[in-house]
Amino acid sequence: MRTLAILTAADAAVGVGALPEENGGQIVIAGGGARGRERAGGQEVDGEVFAYYRDEQIPRTAAEITDANTELADAFREAFADKGVPVVPTLGNNDILPHNILLGGPNKWLQTYGRVWHHFIPEVQRHGFQRGGWFTVEVIPGRLAVVSLNTLYFFERNSGVDGCASKSEPGWEQMEWLGIQLGFMRDRGVKAILMGHVPPARTGGKKLWDESCWGR
Repeated sequence: MRTLAILTAADAAVGVGALPEENGGQIVIAGGGARGRERAGGQEVDGEVFAYYRDEQIPRTAAEITDANTELADAFREAFADKGVPVVPTLGNNDILPHNILLGGPNKWLQTYGRVWHHFIPEVQRHGFQRGGWFTVEVIPGRLAVVSLNTLYFFERNSGVDGCASKSEPGWEQMEWLGIQLGFMRDRGVKAILMGHVPPARTGGKKLWDESCWGR
């Protein structure tokens, strides 16, 4: 029995589940957030640290965000990674300042999380993470990979970038990178799980990804 822990930064969901070595493994994902708590593996988990922070009189600081994520990452490292359990983090829109705004990399926030998540990001993936905050982890070598996408570059509310509109945009580059990674995995017969913070919602009443990213 192999276990996979999914850590989506300070403000998103935390998933803990069992991955049997045989095919048909199951991952239990417990959602945090303002909608409440769920249970995973008999334990209550809540991904909230700084999500939906609303106190304008005492604004949060970059140091507080970094410290909170460092504390959470250290806890996951001790509980899982140090015991050989893969931990896969991904960026959320409340893990940066200003809220929702992430410029193309390299930048200070990607450098910060590169340090905070150093033990979770494979060495061969760290350069790519510094460029754009995306990486892959083979949680079952040769069989199953988790692709951690930086969905902030697809996020319509991120005014620091322009979706996937042109080759100069990090969203476009990430889509190119994703296609290459999936091609490598297909050639090797490796299955993939795609994860990210901002879901690709596209309904009549809600659209979270920039329209240009849908055409990619």
